[in-house]
Amino acid sequence: MFALLLLVGGGCAPKDDYSSTDTNAETGTEHVPVTKNAAGATTRTSTTEQHTDFVLTAEPTGDRTVAFSWTLPDELAAQAEKFMVVRGTTPNPEHPATWWWWRGASYRNLEWSELPLGEAHFRVCAIVEDNCIAYSNDIVVEVE
Repeated sequence: MFALLLLVGGGCAPKDDYSSTDTNAETGTEHVPVTKNAAGATTRTSTTEQHTDFVLTAEPTGDRTVAFSWTLPDELAAQAEKFMVVRGTTPNPEHPATWWWWRGASYRNLEWSELPLGEAHFRVCAIVEDNCIAYSNDIVVEVE
């Protein structure tokens, strides 16, 4: 009886869902799966695109503060629900990052204060449904 129950129950277990990272050789676009935790927060982001016309600039203003601004194509601006500026110690930081700042869709600037002193990398990403759909360029800033 136990063997029959074991055999019948064997097909009821959920199938493991493994997503692979695949790269389109023609476009160079990489598709990375996005996972969400139980609360629905994004735990890994999609790095599908880095737009050359999605440009982040920065101006250190002293006292551990940096003024950021960005420009992006109209089609990307129309999709974005909000923006996230991310900070890292290595090139091309991604969401989620240890240091980040949200901005609403209508904003194209940010003054970020109380940053750690020293050199840091920054990018801004366009967010749709809590997923980063596009990144700006990577910039290096000496926070003073």
